[in-house]
Amino acid sequence: MKISQMYKLVFLCLSLFWSATSVATDAIYCPYTKVLELQVQPENVLVHLEGQGWKQLGTYLEPALDSRVSIVLAAHASGKQVMLAFPLSSGIECEKTNYGVSPYKVRIR
Repeated sequence: MKISQMYKLVFLCLSLFWSATSVATDAIYCPYTKVLELQVQPENVLVHLEGQGWKQLGTYLEPALDSRVSIVLAAHASGKQVMLAFPLSSGIECEKTNYGVSPYKVRIR
């Protein structure tokens, strides 16, 4: 094997390792689960997730709130599951209720 090919192989392996670890550690990913309830309050919107308690979807000052609510409503209406991802710095524990930190990702499955 030529030296240049070996460098390319090592670079490829390091790149794959770096991308795999960066994806896994960029947020706190709560597991996919069923949407039980949605609650609109004067300051924010909450979602009740099966096995995870209540979570804040966002405040009315957040531009992404409408998109998050749409995804959660679609999941609830179709019986699909959602996953919420929170910033690492939030220290969110997925199984506990959270009224103060909004997710920065919402996925439907």
